[in-house]
Amino acid sequence: MILNKQDLNTQALKNLLACLLFLASPALAEKKLLVMATTDLHGQIAPLNSTSLAGQTVGIGGISILSSYIKALRKSRTGAQILVDAGDLFQGTMESNTLEGSPIVELYNYLRVDATAIGNHEFDFGPQGPDRVQVQSTQDPLGAI
Repeated sequence: MILNKQDLNTQALKNLLACLLFLASPALAEKKLLVMATTDLHGQIAPLNSTSLAGQTVGIGGISILSSYIKALRKSRTGAQILVDAGDLFQGTMESNTLEGSPIVELYNYLRVDATAIGNHEFDFGPQGPDRVQVQSTQDPLGAI
């Protein structure tokens, strides 16, 4: 079969329309993803006291403030959300050091952290430190050990 110029133009137009319909399909619609990330918690469960410019004592950091912020973000956005941590969950406070990071793992489970990287301080309690994160946690590991 030999196609003339008009047939080729018609076929090209059909192909173009098919492509446009495909590109307009809901499967290719823009999707939004809220990515929340934390890093270097260093066992800081309780907020640190500081003095504001107005002279008031205020709490800075800690799990309660972090939890409130994450809950507010999750509530304010619809659609897909992910919470990740870049490592160094342990080491730095009496609570974390005494219990070798276990409270942090439990709190991260409560916060519904989706994935954590293993930082250098996860090895401070020996080579089993990163294993504990994986065994006790509900988070997926980021990176390789």
